[in-house]
Order: sequence, then C-alpha cells, then structure tokens
Amino acid sequence: MKLPGPGNFEPGAPKLPRKREDREWDDQAMAGTLTRDEILKSGLPIDRKVFLLDMLGQTTEYKLQKEKERSKKLGRDLGEAEARATTDPLTEALNLRYKGEILEHYWRQLQYRGKERRAPELLSVVIFNFDLNDFKRLNDELGHQAGDNALQLFTQRIREITRPREDSLFRKGGDEFLLVMPIWDGTKEAEIDPQKLANSIIGKLIENLHVPVSIGVAIARKGEKRTIDEVLETADKKMYEEKRKTKRQQAGRMEDPNQYELGL
Repeated sequence: MKLPGPGNFEPGAPKLPRKREDREWDDQAMAGTLTRDEILKSGLPIDRKVFLLDMLGQTTEYKLQKEKERSKKLGRDLGEAEARATTDPLTEALNLRYKGEILEHYWRQLQYRGKERRAPELLSVVIFNFDLNDFKRLNDELGHQAGDNALQLFTQRIREITRPREDSLFRKGGDEFLLVMPIWDGTKEAEIDPQKLANSIIGKLIENLHVPVSIGVAIARKGEKRTIDEVLETADKKMYEEKRKTKRQQAGRMEDPNQYELGL
C-alpha cells in the first residue's frame, strides 16, 4: 500500500506525526532554546518561520534586558557592600583599615623630589585628632541615642568645612576621629601656611559645633623625616594635652541638661 506524502492525506487515512508539533516549536522559541538556523532550516511554512523568528527575537531581547537589570542590581549590591565594609554605618566616616594605605601613599608623595612631574606636587599633610569630651557622661545621662546624635552632628560639621574628595575622615572608635588633609601645589590651600590652615579649620568647627571637643594637630611637610606613626603620635599627644588642659574648664559646662541640645 502506498503511503500518502506529507500534506497529501487521503480521507480517513491516519495523519503522519510531525517532527515537532506547533506547540513544541512555540514553547522552545519562547524559552529561547531554539536557534535561528534551526528555524530557518526547518520544513515549516514561511509564515510559521517568521512568527517563530519574531518570538525568538522578543525572547532574546527580554532575556538581555533582564540580564542588564541583574547586572545593575549586582553592581549596586557590591557597591553597598563595599561601602559598608569601608565606612562606619553610624557616621559614614571611613574605617581605620584604610588609614594606613592612604597615609603611606601621601608619605611617598612627600618624599618625592623629582623635577619632572605631571601630577600636582604634595606639599604637606595636616592631621587632626578629635575627641568628643564628656561623651560617656552624655550617653549615661541622656542615653545612647543622644550619643549617636552627637557623633552624627560632629561628622556632619566636619564635612561642611572640609573638601569631600581630598580630605579623609576616619572614625578611630568610640568618640575619637582622625582627619587627614593633603595640601597640593596649585590649590588655594597651598597659599596658606599649614598651621594657619589648621587653626582656620578648628575655628570654623568650634563655631558650628554644640559639643565640646579636644583637638590635636600634627603637620607632615615635604621631605618629612618622621614616620607615619610618629606624626600620628604627635597629633594624639597634643589632643590629650588639650583634653587635660580644658577638662576643669569643661567640668561645669554640661551641668544643665539643655546643654546637650545638639542642633539637629
């Protein structure tokens, strides 16, 4: 008996099974598991090929868009994770783990004396040590939220009077902070003596701050002979000298609970 060819069925004759049913083609095109070559080389009618190619194109575009969205989200998540790893979540000041890397870079710049140099020359680095006075008493009498407010206010004021890209503020722990200010040749800060610049920063900070603070300053200049630790120790000693010197004067400043109003 002669079998009917594809598309040429006799009445009542059993239909020959197709290699892929229409629904299977549609499902695979929608899933993106088909290729253009598979569709083009298939024995499907031209209108079905056009339909499947269009569906495949939409599926591919959709997948690319989703992949872009996933990549952007991953980038945001990585950026947030890095920010959490490098900054203190309460004050957004840098963690101390990056202090050494930044200071070592500046120290190398201070030692450089080459004649030909394309980048600006580093002239000095001003280092501030800050300690919020009576911070424990503030926490004990008004609670930790008041202490957190004081820390946030302090870092906010620091950012208002410093340069966001050039200067680095670190939280050393508790109520102690470290500010590093590099002074580059060709900037307006380079026209001011580093000590006068430090005094100006301190003056602006005190004017806008409602929390008593002790400050120690050390300056590393071009060709600095001291090590990083020695300069940091100088700033630290000066801060504690200031703290001891003003302790008696500040003892009565916070007797009134209203003195803890932090201007937030």
